[in-house]
Amino acid sequence: MIQWFRGISPHQKRITLPTLLTLIRMVSIPFLAFAILQSRWAMALSLLFFAAVTDMLDGWLARLWREQTVLGALLDPVADKLLTITSFAASSYIGLVPVWFFGVSCIKEVLLTLSTSGWYAVRGGAVIHANWLGKIAMVGQVVLLSWCLLGSWLQVLPTRIELPLFVMVSSLMIASLVWYGYQAIARKT
Repeated sequence: MIQWFRGISPHQKRITLPTLLTLIRMVSIPFLAFAILQSRWAMALSLLFFAAVTDMLDGWLARLWREQTVLGALLDPVADKLLTITSFAASSYIGLVPVWFFGVSCIKEVLLTLSTSGWYAVRGGAVIHANWLGKIAMVGQVVLLSWCLLGSWLQVLPTRIELPLFVMVSSLMIASLVWYGYQAIARKT
């Protein structure tokens, strides 16, 4: 893969504003984890909101300004994986998120990363683009984490719906993993 990346034109490796937003999101992730571990709920919610907005904005701006680059296409999913695994690890550590949910999240991200790496190797660097199910799963993960953080901060949200919410988001994550796998196998490039 490194050899493949070296062969990409400098134009496709440049840092555009959308790519810069992705990099800033990546830099903010340790601060989000710190805020969760320190029970600084307002800060954690603000950083999670920032991450969600920059995630939507970077792709939208890249398409709008026609600044889609291979570097951006590679960094965006890495930022998403770091965001979910790190925030759910911190949340699981303090008991905000069940350990089994963190496990499902890790398994999904590891399998997706391994399969994507295999896709790159077999297909000569072809990029697997995000699909609607993966985007819905990511939105579900952000909404679930927001619910947990907001509930911890305000201590007024009902907790009875949390288990069905965890199961629903876990199902979305698994379904998106299966869909990405199907997409990679069925694609004829």
